[in-house]
Amino acid sequence: MTEFETWLAEPVMPEPHLQTVLFAKVVLALMLGRRADQYLDAQRAAHLQRMRELTELKRDGALVDALLADHGLFHLEADLRWIDMTAARLDALTQVVSQQTPELVTGGPR
Repeated sequence: MTEFETWLAEPVMPEPHLQTVLFAKVVLALMLGRRADQYLDAQRAAHLQRMRELTELKRDGALVDALLADHGLFHLEADLRWIDMTAARLDALTQVVSQQTPELVTGGPR
């Protein structure tokens, strides 16, 4: 088996995305006393715009384009679910972050 065939046969490692930029921006906004809901709304709008673009590509493109668009759409849908869930839990997250912010800033317990 060639190196290429070996690489091709190996599945891509799933990444849990536990520390994403989306999450980091929400938490940092809260830590700085800013409104994270505005960021979530802007991010939702950006995701929806990209989904419209990919849907158009899927509609007008070849099979390969459609499959790539589907891959992107599924990831964007998952992000949108996370954005909506986070927005619904924003008050609780704000409390958690405000209680832990001194520890996060100083590196130790309050």
